[in-house]
Amino acid sequence: MKLTRRSRKTISREKRLAQLKRIGVRKGTRHIAMPPPKPRPTETAPATEPVPLHFLNYRDDLQHAAPIEAVVPGVVVENAHGQYFRVDVRYPLGAKYGNLPLKTLLDVPMETVATITGDDRWHDLSWRDVLFFDTETTGLEIAAGTVAFLIGVGFIEGDDFVVRQVFMRDFDEETALLSDLHNLCRNFRAAASFNGKTFDVPMLENRFTLARLFVDLFDDAPHLDLLHPSRRVWRHRLDNCRLATLETEVLGVTRTHADVPGYFIPTLYRKYLVDNDARPMAGIFYHNEMDIVSMAALAAVLGQMAAFPHHTDTVEPLHPADLAAVGMWQLALGRLDAAETALNAALESDKLPAALRRRAMIELAFLLKRRGRGEDAESLWQALVAAEDSLLALEELAKFYEWRRKEIEKARTCTEYALKILNARPADWRTEEAVAAWEHRLARLARKQVAAE
Repeated sequence: MKLTRRSRKTISREKRLAQLKRIGVRKGTRHIAMPPPKPRPTETAPATEPVPLHFLNYRDDLQHAAPIEAVVPGVVVENAHGQYFRVDVRYPLGAKYGNLPLKTLLDVPMETVATITGDDRWHDLSWRDVLFFDTETTGLEIAAGTVAFLIGVGFIEGDDFVVRQVFMRDFDEETALLSDLHNLCRNFRAAASFNGKTFDVPMLENRFTLARLFVDLFDDAPHLDLLHPSRRVWRHRLDNCRLATLETEVLGVTRTHADVPGYFIPTLYRKYLVDNDARPMAGIFYHNEMDIVSMAALAAVLGQMAAFPHHTDTVEPLHPADLAAVGMWQLALGRLDAAETALNAALESDKLPAALRRRAMIELAFLLKRRGRGEDAESLWQALVAAEDSLLALEELAKFYEWRRKEIEKARTCTEYALKILNARPADWRTEEAVAAWEHRLARLARKQVAAE
């Protein structure tokens, strides 16, 4: 019997299925065991220490939901625009916060702040005129739709450092909150923040403008942004210069498990708006409060660093990397004596990282040259040549011997050594240009040497 084309396909298919069955392959998916269900994102693994309040699973426990008044010790404030929630916490200035008392801030002269910021208006102010501030927002965008649901401010009042936090339980409380904050800002003439110029100030200006309120403190008043000087001082030693890192590594403060990661805060607030359970908000208030107090303590330490070598008794001994950074910072501020002292102190330590040591040596050598002390810089340039065959150091030595000392032979030796280093490198246009410049110098030195003979 002649098989049709369809019959041949059926037989071929059956053969393939039989072959697959022999090697253990079964048709369909019913015989496959289902994998165990993945844990729900809200389920928490057993912990060896108390689980942070804000990470508990509240979805199945809303019968215990609590208003903010029952979670955070504060008061509901009412004004002509409505209500909002406010918390005041006082820190005695004489009490230690980490490594030093907050009253250390009062020892930092305003002249130092004026030098750090480059704003002479600080000369006429005191620390009691300064308002520290930080915000917790519904997102990281600086747009009209981004709202600061919690604004923390800090200021000196009497013998205390006061942290005031204003919180809107819903969006309709924003105008009332901003109105009272606007009145508070009128009592201060300067502001301080941590990265506030980039994020907090533009966002607050948007919110105040939409509320038809105008605050000079966030517009044109003197502003100390602590992020930038912190990076100058500690970026060489620390992995990052986030405020939480500076708290641990510089201030000697460790946050408890109640703290909330900054990236998680907008999500927690959006959840609070949905289920009205304020228990997770406790961690956000703690996070914001710590930020405010840490800014005041950080301002005190930075003020001492900027005043180096004076007023550093409470933060000594400084790490060699911090000393080098302070020296370079003092150099940028135009305080040459302090820069020289700090750089020399840093180079005396054998714990200074190699890359930072090289930079400190170069900065100090140029500083000494700038001050007319080329003989003192000579040893630094020679040490750099010995350590890494530095072309920069060879060039400075060649200039020094040719023009200052009139020792043509030494200048020629430096030039020939530089050409030897360059000729050993792979050829490219940069190397060719450098070789041409050094050969031009060598030719000039040869002519001078012949003329001298």
